[in-house]
Amino acid sequence: MKPSLKAIGAISVMALCMQLATPAVATSKEESAPENSRIPDSVLSDLAADTQVWESKLNEQQGKISAPQRIDGDAGAQSSQGTDTDSPRVLFTTSAQGKILNRSFTSAPSTVVDAETGRTSLEWAADKDGVALDWWGPKDGATWEVYRDDKLLTTTKEAQFVDKSPQVDSNSEYSVIGIRKYKDKNGEDQEERFNYGVNVPAQPASVLGEKVSDSAVVSAAANSDINGGRSTDSSALTPHAFRETALAYNSFIPAKRIDYPKMCTPPNGGPKMDQLAGDGRSFATKENVEWEKLSSRVKNIAYITWDGKKAVLDEAYKKIGATKGYYKGKLVKTVTASSKDVSTSMTPNTSNSTAKVRFKQHATDPLCTLGNTFDAPNIDVDVSATLSKSTGRVHAVGKHDGAPSHEILMSHITSKGKFLRGCAYRFKKRSFNDLLPPMEVKVDVTVNPTGIWTKGCKVY
Repeated sequence: MKPSLKAIGAISVMALCMQLATPAVATSKEESAPENSRIPDSVLSDLAADTQVWESKLNEQQGKISAPQRIDGDAGAQSSQGTDTDSPRVLFTTSAQGKILNRSFTSAPSTVVDAETGRTSLEWAADKDGVALDWWGPKDGATWEVYRDDKLLTTTKEAQFVDKSPQVDSNSEYSVIGIRKYKDKNGEDQEERFNYGVNVPAQPASVLGEKVSDSAVVSAAANSDINGGRSTDSSALTPHAFRETALAYNSFIPAKRIDYPKMCTPPNGGPKMDQLAGDGRSFATKENVEWEKLSSRVKNIAYITWDGKKAVLDEAYKKIGATKGYYKGKLVKTVTASSKDVSTSMTPNTSNSTAKVRFKQHATDPLCTLGNTFDAPNIDVDVSATLSKSTGRVHAVGKHDGAPSHEILMSHITSKGKFLRGCAYRFKKRSFNDLLPPMEVKVDVTVNPTGIWTKGCKVY
């Protein structure tokens, strides 16, 4: 079993890297390299039984790494990187003569990203032979799915995984999706989802065989893969990371047209209709970044700024799509319902660590009445989404009708200008009879942003 990355300090990360991918090399000149070895013969010829481990600190802003310092036990020395433990590390395993046998790249040590649950960031280490991932999990456990470039690698109960067949010549996107199933206080089945995402850089053999003391080893050119290829989605977020946030709630009809409901009568003796227009779209994807242009029956968007002192609701956008009636393929009537009962409000808490956004929708079908008496069926929604400032975590609770389809979208801009977008909730419409009172669909979901759009939320 691989060592945990939870221990603080470079030595624990070094142990992981060494167990993850200790180079399988000969220990004497008479032995030969294993098949498919990426270690040059010139390295093997100088290899003695003992190996050494050296550590460099990655300076992501300057695009270079510090001079390697020996940190393995035989050196009898501590790392010279000082007390700075919040930077990624580059580790070199060398022969006794100082020739590099393996290079490993590690994330910074984990930090707490959600004080409420104690959730910490994902930690990982990678070299040419494998990628090791280690993450937080809830106390009562969860089922985890690990993906590489959208391909499912494993399903596990353990909050750790080693990919022993990495894509060494290209960057890889890893995502970890956890599902915790539980019963609420009313005995009803519920589930909570946890998400991590990280881009792991390629691991070329450009420095293998070089002297660890050679200045070219620490150059930006020799390490361009880790300087330019590394990024994380939700795994390395730090407190107060978000600058702006947008949350959207959309109710929409997936079909381009639907049959005119048999329960309905055209209001005020209006024209005969056999179809109504829908929105003609599926759930939003990462390409649909202009939310205001997404066709929806009803749309709420909250634009929030975190100014360091309080969360500010900059704009509460709302829109109701026009209702269009058709008869024998011809448009015969277009009416837009009133938006007076559609609202978006926000309540920041006293510590400014979260903000609570409430979405309310009550929109009538202006081309339908029930016996010329009621303005039903209506689209009804009352859902509140609590947003964490430090992690972007969204916890949505409330109720809505069983039709049409519903979705909650989230978009964050970090303090460094990076975008994190995703879906927080998806509900596929049932029968349009479910537009009649009461609101029977209960919402209780928790989602963390990863940038891995489609895996972040389940379709209910």
